[in-house]
Amino acid sequence: MAAVRNLCRAVAAIAVMALPLAAQDVGNIRGSVVDSATKQPLPNVNVVVEGSQRGAVTRTDGTFDITGTPAGAHTLRARRIGYHTMTAAVTVSSGGTANVEIGMAPQAAVLTEMVVTGYGQQRREAITGSIATVDAKEANVGVWPTPRR
Repeated sequence: MAAVRNLCRAVAAIAVMALPLAAQDVGNIRGSVVDSATKQPLPNVNVVVEGSQRGAVTRTDGTFDITGTPAGAHTLRARRIGYHTMTAAVTVSSGGTANVEIGMAPQAAVLTEMVVTGYGQQRREAITGSIATVDAKEANVGVWPTPRR
């Protein structure tokens, strides 16, 4: 019976000692995102490890940290309005920190036209936004003709 107890204690001790080893299978990613033309840091860039829920948003100095990333090769995807989406390959070592710098190229944003129309009636007190009333005489004012000489 004592041998069984000693065996159980030994198995429990090995299991407890193996737990920190399982935690070593992760690492961290530290990096920065810059404008590829000006080399200026880019804040508010969304950086995500593809195929996972891990990610971060860059700080005002363009840096980011992603913790708890599984060890191995990964692809980072960086996105920001006004810039092309960029990817970067990174290899995370077990218990280590991988460093990466991502350069993003500017992209012209094309905005489409927008027409706002309004229909219906509502009391002025019930409206919380700004309103303007234009009657027909004010709306029918055109460009003044130039006088003839």
